[in-house]
Amino acid sequence: MRKLVFFLLAAASLCAEEVVLYVSPDGADNAPATKNQPLASLEGAKKRLTKIAKNKNIDGAKIILRGGTYFFPKGVVFKKGELPSDLKIEITAQDSQKVVFHGGKIFGKSAFKKVDDKKILSRLPPEGVEGTLFEVDLKKLGITDVGKIVQRGFWFTKVTQGELFINRDPAKIARYPNGDSFLEIGEVYQNGWYNGNRDVSKFKILCDSSRLNRWANTELYLDGRFNYGTYDAVIKVFKFDPKTGYVETQCPLFGIFPGAQAMKKIKDAPWGWTISQYARGWAAYNILEEIDANFEYFIDNNLKLYVMLES
Repeated sequence: MRKLVFFLLAAASLCAEEVVLYVSPDGADNAPATKNQPLASLEGAKKRLTKIAKNKNIDGAKIILRGGTYFFPKGVVFKKGELPSDLKIEITAQDSQKVVFHGGKIFGKSAFKKVDDKKILSRLPPEGVEGTLFEVDLKKLGITDVGKIVQRGFWFTKVTQGELFINRDPAKIARYPNGDSFLEIGEVYQNGWYNGNRDVSKFKILCDSSRLNRWANTELYLDGRFNYGTYDAVIKVFKFDPKTGYVETQCPLFGIFPGAQAMKKIKDAPWGWTISQYARGWAAYNILEEIDANFEYFIDNNLKLYVMLES
């Protein structure tokens, strides 16, 4: 009689676990990441989690942030391949405490210097200003990157420039006219969209010639609603003739449509040009020459900030 021998092979079960990491603005990134000894930053938590995931089988991670303000000199990115693709990560505040992510830098009134350079002051609007112009040398504060003004609007979604806040209230980039109103678009020579050339639009801006002359040597951008009047956009001016108001610009989606006055001269306008024509318009954007209201500001290419404040 043959004997049958059975071997029972028991595989050890590897139980996955959830990792919990605590973070606090008062912590340290070399701490154990416990509730009583938290890490100091989200970047530190990411590095710690990456290290743990290489040595342990984990199926979830929770990063708990204690209340406070967290400053980010740069973004925290969880790149593909650094962590298991199926790892679920939850980032939450501890006990519903208030957590603030701050991507900027705080500086006090000592950084502001009253502008006494006559060449700079002569560029301000001749009709008068509300307050006093101050300057801040951002480079001296260790600020070396404030982003750039880029084309924005429907379809154009790149990250744009940084913002200035004064006592937690947002300041406004220098603009003409002030507020949210627009000036009329004049004759359009190259829409940019319908003629197949989506790189450049060519048209006139209607404005007082003396004001246009003051913008002759500026790096000019236009803010406005340039076609159907349904979305705001910012476009860069490549070429500008202050005598005629003629400009060549980046082409916004659907191009440039003329305003009400220019439309009166057109007999057979392309479809859409007559829609919402009174909602169309433009404004000069981000130029020192139009700082005239308190909290308006401009940052030049040398990272010098100019801002109008109450006297």
